[in-house]
Amino acid sequence: MNFLHPEFSYGFFALLIPILIHLFNFRRFKTVYFTNVKFLKEIDEDKRAKSKLRNLLILLTRLLALAMIILAFMQPFMPVDENRTNDTRNNAVSIYIDNSFSMNAVDSEGKLLDIAKVKAREIASSYGQDDLFQILTNDFEGKHQRLHNKDDYFDLLTEIKITPTVRNLSDILKRQKESLQKESDKKHIYFIISDFQKASADIPQFNKTDSSSELYFIPLITSQQQNVSVDSCWFQSPILQLNQQCELSVVVKNLSNQNADNVPIQLSINGKQKALTSCSIDQLGKKKVQLSFVNTESGWQKAKISIKDYPITFDDTYYFSYYVADNINIYCINESEPSPYLNAVFDSDPYFNVTNSSVSHINYNELSTQQLIILNDIKSISSGLIYDLKLHIEDGGNLLVFPSLKADLNSYNELLNSLNTDNYLGLRNEEKQSSKLNIQSSIFSNVFQSIPKNITLPSVKNYYSFTRKTNTTFENLISFDNNESLISMYEYKTGHIFLSAVNLDPEISDLAKHAIFVPLLYKIALLNTSIPKISYKIGKDKTLELNNKEVVNENNLYKLVRDDFEVIPETKMIGSKIVLLTHDQIQEPGHYSIYGENNNISNCYSFNFNRKESDLTYMDLTELHDLALTKSIKIIDNWKNDLSTQLNIINRGTELWKLCITFALIFLGIEVLLLRFWKS
Repeated sequence: MNFLHPEFSYGFFALLIPILIHLFNFRRFKTVYFTNVKFLKEIDEDKRAKSKLRNLLILLTRLLALAMIILAFMQPFMPVDENRTNDTRNNAVSIYIDNSFSMNAVDSEGKLLDIAKVKAREIASSYGQDDLFQILTNDFEGKHQRLHNKDDYFDLLTEIKITPTVRNLSDILKRQKESLQKESDKKHIYFIISDFQKASADIPQFNKTDSSSELYFIPLITSQQQNVSVDSCWFQSPILQLNQQCELSVVVKNLSNQNADNVPIQLSINGKQKALTSCSIDQLGKKKVQLSFVNTESGWQKAKISIKDYPITFDDTYYFSYYVADNINIYCINESEPSPYLNAVFDSDPYFNVTNSSVSHINYNELSTQQLIILNDIKSISSGLIYDLKLHIEDGGNLLVFPSLKADLNSYNELLNSLNTDNYLGLRNEEKQSSKLNIQSSIFSNVFQSIPKNITLPSVKNYYSFTRKTNTTFENLISFDNNESLISMYEYKTGHIFLSAVNLDPEISDLAKHAIFVPLLYKIALLNTSIPKISYKIGKDKTLELNNKEVVNENNLYKLVRDDFEVIPETKMIGSKIVLLTHDQIQEPGHYSIYGENNNISNCYSFNFNRKESDLTYMDLTELHDLALTKSIKIIDNWKNDLSTQLNIINRGTELWKLCITFALIFLGIEVLLLRFWKS
């Protein structure tokens, strides 16, 4: 047995007081007259033994009661671990409270987040005034990165609210350890209060807790709730055109143990309903639903998919946005005269806006606004043009090359090397028939209803061969029997490069007159209208990109606006991209527009809550105990009891001061009974 306050042992000297009182017994005597003293002698002889016993028992009860009171002040306890008892260091205690959406669940004791706050208060109450405390939530706020005294810690507890941010528990523990590193002279103790959703409880990723610190789990176990969630969506085609039908795929998940029947799904764009359907989903299953609609407006489209599901509603709406262009800008650089074949393809459709220019009269200012640039039969590529073409492709543009028979291959290959593609090797005077069409390529998707077995492809009389570098990735669109390329496609950053082995001279090749030529050029031109990221996750996606093609802002000052919410994000230039850093400023789902200095909409971003919280399956106590054994983690699973009492037992052992008070009261009660019912 040990004592928390052994200095009170000096109080045992107080036991001399009742002993002295008993010995000297300063009583006042009253004279009583008797006619015969014989009666007094008989009484004295008969009562003396009983009176002496009574007085000794009263003295004993008083001594025992006083001794128990002194022991209570000394706070005796039975230590669980002698090493823990001998550790006299102050404590640095880090307490994590899970404040994700799942903590909105209601238990018989109340809302889980409120219960977690109470438990966090009880934890701090079990430690001393000289100990320091850190409170941590999913928000990772700056004020939660410091250690506080107990009073400040209690104030911070009251400010905790539900947040859309989701963290893995391994990231939480890492942040806790980083926060306590500076307190090397204190004992480190970590607490994690959570419902331990399986989606974020990555306990196997934990490092084993070292012997100098302690890690406690306090699982707030609740029953699994029913939930249906809009998980994600995407367009079937990477190309969206005005007044053309679009196919949208939507994934809806049933995260319940019951089937979900006839779940209504609604698609709205710019506040107007565009599609409506319903589906039934098996328990713990998911279903992909196809929605068809027509884009009748150009510009930024603000869309959302909605379902109706209770009681979990934060994941019932999925926001996304995309851009529909009025037309596609194509810039054709020719050696001299424009190609009649290229003009014939694009002039027939007003959706394509074609600008022809000779190589000596290039308007370099216009290159940044083009979706497709075509090099048609030019002999040499200047270093200035190489630089601008590289920027164009890095910004997501496309480049199509039809080489001249008199090409300066050194200048061509200088461009291709900067784009990490294969090089032109040399001109071959050899007639060849192309024989392979890569119908699996995205370029030819939705082009053919059926393909004849013996399809005739373009033939050539002269063509350029290519080097094959080991570090390039290319896709043959049309090729010869020996797999040499007639038309090949490369990717670089966010753009594409298309290399032809021939030019469009009909005496060299029949490519320009072949039936495949028109759909090939159409799909290459439309490829640059492919959809960028249509939605972002709150708390996870904190970097937004703007393209210099779309944004001209000398001071790089932008506003992020949604209804009454407005913020100016941090802006950085990374290469040719403008990057906006949100720094957790976005906390609500919806559409956020980027406005430039002239209050024109530069871009639109759609944010949704992280769907990780939609899966309301939790780790049970058996799983937690099994994992805890391998990671030296202690679990306090009877959280409905007072945690301060349980932690006192863990930290100090079994406390005996209450038992001492009980015995003191018992002995005082015995003394009262002796005085009341045993008369002297």
